Amino acid sequence: MSKINWGMRACGVFLLWAVTAVALPAQTLTTLHSFAGAEGSVPYAGLTQGADGKFYGTTRFGGTNNNFNCPLDLYNALGCGTVFSITPSGPLTTLYNFCSQGGENCTDGALPTAALVQAADGNFYGTTGYGTVFNVTPSGMLTTLNGASDLLPLPSGIIQGTDGNFYGTTYFGGPNNNCFFVQPNSDGCGTVFSITQSGALTTLYNFCSQSGKNCTDGALPDAALVQGTDGNFYGTTQQGGPANDSCVFSLELATGCGTIFKITPSGTLTALYNFCPLSGCADGYGPAAGLVQGTDGNFYGTTFFGGANGDGTVFKITPSGTLMTLHSFDGTDGGLPEAGLVQGTDGNLYGTTFEGGANGYGAVFKITLSGTLTTLHSFDETDGSYPMAALVQGTDGSFYGTTELGGGNGTCFFGGCGTVFSLSVGLGTQVTVSPPSVSFAPQPIGATSAAQTVMLTNSGKLSLTITSIAITGTNVGDFSQTNTCGTSVAAGASCTLSITFTPSATGTSSASVTLTDSAANGPQTIALAGTGMDFSAPANSPGSLTLPAGQSGTFTATVTPIPSNTTFSGPVTFTCTGAPQASTCTPGSAVTNADGSVTSTVTVTTTARSAVPFVRFTPPATAPVGLLLLLTLGMLLALGTFLVARRLHFSWLDGRRFATVALVLVLLSCGVLAACGSSGGGASNGTPAGTYTLTVTASSGGLSHSSTLQLTVQ
Repeated sequence: MSKINWGMRACGVFLLWAVTAVALPAQTLTTLHSFAGAEGSVPYAGLTQGADGKFYGTTRFGGTNNNFNCPLDLYNALGCGTVFSITPSGPLTTLYNFCSQGGENCTDGALPTAALVQAADGNFYGTTGYGTVFNVTPSGMLTTLNGASDLLPLPSGIIQGTDGNFYGTTYFGGPNNNCFFVQPNSDGCGTVFSITQSGALTTLYNFCSQSGKNCTDGALPDAALVQGTDGNFYGTTQQGGPANDSCVFSLELATGCGTIFKITPSGTLTALYNFCPLSGCADGYGPAAGLVQGTDGNFYGTTFFGGANGDGTVFKITPSGTLMTLHSFDGTDGGLPEAGLVQGTDGNLYGTTFEGGANGYGAVFKITLSGTLTTLHSFDETDGSYPMAALVQGTDGSFYGTTELGGGNGTCFFGGCGTVFSLSVGLGTQVTVSPPSVSFAPQPIGATSAAQTVMLTNSGKLSLTITSIAITGTNVGDFSQTNTCGTSVAAGASCTLSITFTPSATGTSSASVTLTDSAANGPQTIALAGTGMDFSAPANSPGSLTLPAGQSGTFTATVTPIPSNTTFSGPVTFTCTGAPQASTCTPGSAVTNADGSVTSTVTVTTTARSAVPFVRFTPPATAPVGLLLLLTLGMLLALGTFLVARRLHFSWLDGRRFATVALVLVLLSCGVLAACGSSGGGASNGTPAGTYTLTVTASSGGLSHSSTLQLTVQ
């Protein structure tokens, strides 16, 4: 709760607005958790989404430690506060319970009221109402950075600057006591400070540095800073600025109606705007929230009071200090905005009001940069009440936040101990796939189809994170995919998937491409279907053929596609092999029949055998090589002997005997060779009689199938 006028705000909790405005029905608010006390209660601060996708936050009260220093307060809430995590679907885990030392010594801090920030080291950093700055790991191990001598008087939230240090403000503190009210143990009118990750604290600026009771530079800053694109920090003070009696704070803390300032990282402060220069404070006053820099370079914020109706405002201010009031709340659309704004991925600003709305328990609103405001949800206490903290947009596009009270759980007053909620406004990442299904033409078994392309488009406002793209379903092995998507697709961008089909069997194959991603409409599935096809082995009719030598005959070979409702993937060709000597087997042209089958008429032609057989020497194919060599050697020896005898002048009778012996040897050799190499009485004389097996083969689209037919030649 803002430190501004504690008594006034406590009474305001009991106020209900008499209103007529209603929230738009298109929005969906979900209560993720209702605090009951033991796990925490009364969450003042907003949430921070960690790199792990969970949300992290604090509760001012609740937890397991209820030391003397943590009173019941006006909420009837026990405990010294907690740090928690919660998933986008709702399970909550308490990570740390403050004031864990026992007794009255809360050296680790107590009563946190500010949001956490996740630093570059992955840990979360925050502050407590007892003046400590801490870091806590995602698993809940907490370390206090500043010691007892450096406790900060009511620090706000901190942010991490681009230099790695943390920057924040304190509501009290500093050497200047010109702002009238002094809280015990917390003198001064507020400071701006920096602190390193190791705990080295530096005061950059002390507010209300002017003498007397004129805090023209501002006083009592109650919100975190924001670092602008120029490297400077920008913030607000609830009070201070030039003396002005138009703004009324019930405890009269300080003169002035609040300021907007700029401060360099080294501590040079410049006042940019002083609230309430207009009659009736039409520009608002008492800003309790920090600023957000929009994509247009301007800063946007809220004032808790003032405006045309006195219920607070939404404003825009340029970096040079020109302010424009965008909207004045009237109670029906919300009232008393305690929290800052967040710019959604659609470019609009989103925020909450502490009170007002249709039921008086606060509201969630959207406002364009030009000032058109829409109430998105009005709390009714059962789903929470009195939201004090800014929203955060999750990676799923929904907004997440807390309500200080309500929800119906716990012993707290005012209808419950607070809630965590999500609000869907249709900004989640949406993915479209085109086409949503893919069907392949019949494909031969084992053959891979041409690739078909599917376009995935991120039509949302956020980057799409892709976890996996996988083939799932019945026939996973028949389909495959490659893609250009990687692990993320930027908002408005597209990627492609190339899908192929390789059937492993005939008939229908089915599967899906399943895309698991961060889209609100995920996971997406792309239905896949294809048909594996084949054809039968040739059916021959008649199944056998008998022909006298010299005659021709025909038979038909027919192939049929499988399944029967498919067609062939390419032209069908036929071949025939196995025809005997002096015969042919010739398929005719393929003819497609009415039922889709394909037929070829195969002609077998034989050759008649001659009436007078002849003997033709054929080099023996199987005669033993040694025998042939031996006979040849014998012939040569006989011839040589004859020639030698003549040269030696043997008698005519002896020469004739030698010649006779040589001639006998030659004739014996020729006889043997003729017997071994003879074709058995004229093998080339027409088509030999016998039984033969013809093989008929049909081919189409890379597939081939064969069948046999018996041919008998008489």
